[in-house]
Amino acid sequence: MRGIDVGKKDKRIKLWKQILKYSIYTTVLLAVLLGFFGIDSVHRRYKKDLQEFRNSYLESQKNRVKHEVENALRYINFKKAQTEQQLKEQLKKRVYEAYSIAQNIYEENKQTKSKAEIKKLIIDALRPIRFNNDRSYYYIVNLQGVQQMYPLEPDNVDKDIQNRQDYKGKNVIRDELRVINEFGEGFVRDYSSKLGAESKKIYPKISFVKEFEPLNWYIGTGEYLDNVKQDIQKVVLQLLSSIRFDKQGYIFVNTYDGIPLIRDGEILKDAASSWELTDPNGVKVLQLQREAVRSPKGNFIEYSWRKLDGQEPVPKISFIMGVPDWQWMVGSGVYLDDLEAVVSVRRKEINQELFKTVSQIIIILIAVLILVYLFTNYLAQKIKYNFNILSDFFRSVVKSPSYLQPEKLKYEEFAQLGETVNKMLEKRLQAEKQLAEERELFISGPVITFKWYVRENWQLEYISPNIEQFGYEYKDFTTGSIQLSQIIYPQDRTRAMAEIDEFIKSDKELLEQDFRIITKDKRIVWVYDRMKMKRDEQGNVSSYYGYLIDITVRKKAEIEIENEKAYLENLFENSPECIVLVDKHSRIIKCNKSFTTLFGYSSEEVKGKNLDYLITKSEQISQAVELTAKAENGERVFTETIRYNKEGKPIYVSILGVPIIFSDRELEVYAIYRDITKRKVAEEKLRKTNEELKQLKQNLEKKVEKAVNDIREKDQMLMVQSRQAAMGEMIGNIAHQWRQPLNGLGLLIQDFQEAYEFGELDEKYLEKQTEKGMQLIQYLSDTIDDFRNFFKPVTKNKVFSIADTVRKTITMVESSFRDHNIKIDFQVEEDVKIMGLRNQFSQVIINILNNTKDAFAEHEVEKPQVWLHLSKIDGKAKLSIRDNAGGIPPQIKDKIFNSYFTTKQDNKGTGLGLFMSKTIIEKKMNGKITAENIADGAEFIIVV
Repeated sequence: MRGIDVGKKDKRIKLWKQILKYSIYTTVLLAVLLGFFGIDSVHRRYKKDLQEFRNSYLESQKNRVKHEVENALRYINFKKAQTEQQLKEQLKKRVYEAYSIAQNIYEENKQTKSKAEIKKLIIDALRPIRFNNDRSYYYIVNLQGVQQMYPLEPDNVDKDIQNRQDYKGKNVIRDELRVINEFGEGFVRDYSSKLGAESKKIYPKISFVKEFEPLNWYIGTGEYLDNVKQDIQKVVLQLLSSIRFDKQGYIFVNTYDGIPLIRDGEILKDAASSWELTDPNGVKVLQLQREAVRSPKGNFIEYSWRKLDGQEPVPKISFIMGVPDWQWMVGSGVYLDDLEAVVSVRRKEINQELFKTVSQIIIILIAVLILVYLFTNYLAQKIKYNFNILSDFFRSVVKSPSYLQPEKLKYEEFAQLGETVNKMLEKRLQAEKQLAEERELFISGPVITFKWYVRENWQLEYISPNIEQFGYEYKDFTTGSIQLSQIIYPQDRTRAMAEIDEFIKSDKELLEQDFRIITKDKRIVWVYDRMKMKRDEQGNVSSYYGYLIDITVRKKAEIEIENEKAYLENLFENSPECIVLVDKHSRIIKCNKSFTTLFGYSSEEVKGKNLDYLITKSEQISQAVELTAKAENGERVFTETIRYNKEGKPIYVSILGVPIIFSDRELEVYAIYRDITKRKVAEEKLRKTNEELKQLKQNLEKKVEKAVNDIREKDQMLMVQSRQAAMGEMIGNIAHQWRQPLNGLGLLIQDFQEAYEFGELDEKYLEKQTEKGMQLIQYLSDTIDDFRNFFKPVTKNKVFSIADTVRKTITMVESSFRDHNIKIDFQVEEDVKIMGLRNQFSQVIINILNNTKDAFAEHEVEKPQVWLHLSKIDGKAKLSIRDNAGGIPPQIKDKIFNSYFTTKQDNKGTGLGLFMSKTIIEKKMNGKITAENIADGAEFIIVV
């Protein structure tokens, strides 16, 4: 230990004087700095609070007006959503009222008046009724599409209106008839202009129709959605104009083109556009609102506007949202002068608070300075006194050398204290560190240590705190609240305690045992207990100590391994396959019951025997050895061969050999034998049967080929007959097609003679007449080409348009149909192009149309008509051909597609038309053709 240089002692500065001086200096400086920064901080905080208050208040007002506008939009969307549903309910209710009127009139008069008189009574009762502000009325149509009542067009009564179309080409009356036929009532949508309106603008309209069965009518009424929308808009404006919040809060509404609907909380009617309206700052208010609503979520805008109770415009922030389908701009706002008034009040409050706070800080700082001075002076005296005591104390107890150099220290007190403190502190820190590390390692570890003395109640003297891993506290055991034996699992307790008693009575120094314990949260945990005894000087046992460690994971693994082993052993032994395990020298290690059963050996007989020589004859040993060698070299082997049982009986078996490899080292080979004797016998029988079937198949193929050729010849003959029959019809159609152009040519020729006689035969006349003649001749030539193409034999499938094919086919027969006053209506919902024989598809349509024409002639229908409708369903074309010829008699409906079946008299029909049509559609085009009766006729449906 180094001593103190006495010669330098008087030159050192006294510590207590320095502490007093510098403490005062430091305190004053800190007080000034803290006062300055404190006051500045308070000032900045209050200034920030004022700005945050302004922003917060403004944000709350903006959120308020945004909330009001969003509520208004929600109300508008709610009313919009009700528009169509409300209209449908109203229309349905009105038609039901008309139906009740008609039903009552019919029931009261059906016994005393004719149907014509009852119809007039009902029409007279319903015609004058108006509703929906005199916009709506009733109309009546019969189920044949003839108008019975239409108040706005009385001239159309008793006229067929089935072909009436709306603006989009939709056949409205047919849609209404379809709804009546399918459901008896329902809604129909169309697009048309309003009757009597100056503008021809097209509006969507919804109608409701209901069948009136007694008179084969349906009654309907309709309304334009636009009319209902206007009614709802009036209701919405009325509600929005009544909304008020705070003193100046209200909702305003303008249209996209600047027409005010609600201004300053009042509804404006027929107001002019305010598109160019400008505030004092030059802001075009309506145009700014229009820009705001371009965002679907709306936006805030700033401009100047007068208050409800003022005349001069003041700054205002408004939130605007758009209603696109109504072309509305809905908004509400807050006036900024109200905000500044609130902020001004808050500013005065903050200034008062700031002055009060600064005054308090100054007073506190002065008081602190005084207290610090008094305390520092007192503390300096105490430090001097205490340092002297500590120096005397440490100098008397510390004997070892010090590592500090006192001559480097400025203060005498620290030089004396340093000689003793460093050594004591070093030893203490080292000891504490080592002790802390050992204790932390011990307490945080899994090992729980314990110790008890030999006493009557076996109370633990000590148990480590990490007993908490089982939920208990160590005090529970050391105070006797819980004994260690009490937490042992009941089923293990007797055994564990017996082993401990035996250990105590014996001369053994060490006891090891496993048992389960119950944790405080009722879990069951396996522990390993290792305990030793300690003896006193006389050799008597004085205490026991040991440790516990959780081995639950290990125990569970051991149990799982045992279970897995038992499972695999059972699976091996009871497998239906014959399994044998051999070592690297082909000696049998183990086999299962199936193996011994198949080969007739017992397990004891085969164990240790060479497998290749045990169940193999001499001529097969080389093959068996080769297979075993492959398996031993790590290959999987599989083969089918013969092996022999104990009596020498051959057995057909399949063999699968698999090496067992562990850590890249082959240990054993297991082989699976399967008895395939029955399969081999069955395979031999199957082989012979296959030979017989092969011969039978060759004979059958020859017979089938001959039968197919016969059927093809018959189909070809039927096709020729069908085309010849169609050719007869076509010749008649050609005559009809040519009649009019030939008459035209005759008139042209006659006109030449007259022109010559009257002197009109000049160059200009010749050119004009020649052009007309060539047009007629070209028409005759085109007609011949169409019919020639129809009869041209085509055998190669091509892609063709169904709509074009149907139109050309109608062209070939329309003259004949026109002569019989038969109307043909072809509607195309969606054209479809398919792969097939176009001429044959055309022949199918001609066959159906010719049968329809014959049915009209047979039943003498007053207004004969044929409807063709082309659509697309599930990627396929659907062609519907229906008529009003009275339908197909039920007794023959299932026979019409049979060959040679006809109802025509005097050999007018061959009975092949519909038969060949079905053959073409279903066999050659993989389609489907069906025929069904409808209300007043028949309908053929072709799907290809």
